[in-house]
This record gives sequence, C-alpha cells and structure tokens, in this order.
Amino acid sequence: MKKKSITDRVKGYMKNVTIDVFGYEKTVNKNIIMFSNQIAKKHNLNANHINIRINQHNGLFAHVFGGKKFLETLTATQLIEFFMGHEATTSFDLKQQIEKKVNNYLSNYANCKRINKSLLVINISCPKEVIKVASYYNSTLIELIPLKDLIKHFKP
Repeated sequence: MKKKSITDRVKGYMKNVTIDVFGYEKTVNKNIIMFSNQIAKKHNLNANHINIRINQHNGLFAHVFGGKKFLETLTATQLIEFFMGHEATTSFDLKQQIEKKVNNYLSNYANCKRINKSLLVINISCPKEVIKVASYYNSTLIELIPLKDLIKHFKP
C-alpha cells in the first residue's frame, strides 16, 4: 500500500482555513459590539439582549430588537455601515454592489435549505461581546452560521 504524500495529508486539514488579510472580521466584530452597545444605551437596555434580524422581505433590511421588543429598523445602507463602517457607504456603486451580494447570499441560502426566502431571518447577537449568528425559518432555528461566512458578502 502506497503512503499518502505530505501534500495530500495536509490538504484535508487545510481546505477550510481562511486568512483574514485585511482584518474585516476584527472590524466587523468591533462594529457589531459598538452598535449593540449604542442601541442598548439609547434604549436603556442591556447590550446582551440586543438582536439584529436581517431579512429580505421587500428588499434588504434589518429589525433591531431588545429581547422581544422591537426597537428600530435598519435600511440596507445602515446595515452595510453596521458591518463595514461608514467608509463602505460613501459610494453609491459600492452600496449597490454589497446589497446585491447580500441579497444573492440570502436567496442562495434559502434555496439550499429549500425555504421561502421572505421567511428566512439571519439573527445577530453579541451576548457578553461574543458575536453569534444564526439562521431561522420563521422562528425555528436552522443553524448557527460562522460570522466570516456573512462577512464575505458585506465586504467590498
């Protein structure tokens, strides 16, 4: 029996490795935590209970909740700023490009899961400043999603 080469053995371990060369994940983490803290302070709530629910019913937008209480709606532009900071929203073309990428991601995700895309919700929370991203169909948990999977579609 022939032994596997070192290259073949390493391939199996390395196929899911990604490198965040531009520091997007660190920036997004910081932005999400900062935003959650600002919303919590504005509404006199604990930041651990802030949830941002992204969906695609009649366009891309998000609702912000404090626990189960609705607090405000974020437009697509605000959502992009929430992820990537103000710089990402200064160019109209860039905003459109990111919005299209996110809409495609949500549509493809819904198709892969064989669910109605208008009932798909991506929930972002940061209890104890640890970012958690989960997908829901109506109010049923589908799965946890790595933040970096979502970041790919929000970055320029």
